[in-house]
Amino acid sequence: MRPEIASVLRDELIGVVETGTGRRAFRAVRLGDGAVVPVGGKTGTGDNRYQVFGPGGRLIESRVINRTATFVFLIGDRFYGTVTAFVPGQAAAQYGFTSSLPVQIFKELAPAFAALIEDAPPPDLVARANSRPLPKAPAPRIAPSSPPETADSPST
Repeated sequence: MRPEIASVLRDELIGVVETGTGRRAFRAVRLGDGAVVPVGGKTGTGDNRYQVFGPGGRLIESRVINRTATFVFLIGDRFYGTVTAFVPGQAAAQYGFTSSLPVQIFKELAPAFAALIEDAPPPDLVARANSRPLPKAPAPRIAPSSPPETADSPST
């Protein structure tokens, strides 16, 4: 992806959290010194059903398959993830949650995310570690194969 496209996408995802359906996650990740780490994301809800339509587009059958709600998120420039709520089968008909549920779960987890961010190595250290050549793997050891078993007498 071109950097300018990635920048626009990041800004839009942050906008979803600042002013849209991910608002509960706004300013949720705070470091020990009080700094707020930007959070962006995309929400989605699925009331997934099997539907059968008759003549004229009339709905003649609707059966619940499952219910989902998801929040796909980024934290700063280095962390990302997904929180999904899922209820399978007919039990899903008893639930009416929306994408606000996984966003609230994210908000509850935000202190743990902040702790991970503060404990993460600095980006330049990660870049240097990733630029080192990998050590050569030892050659695999292959056991000698034994001859196939043979039957002493023909089958009847």
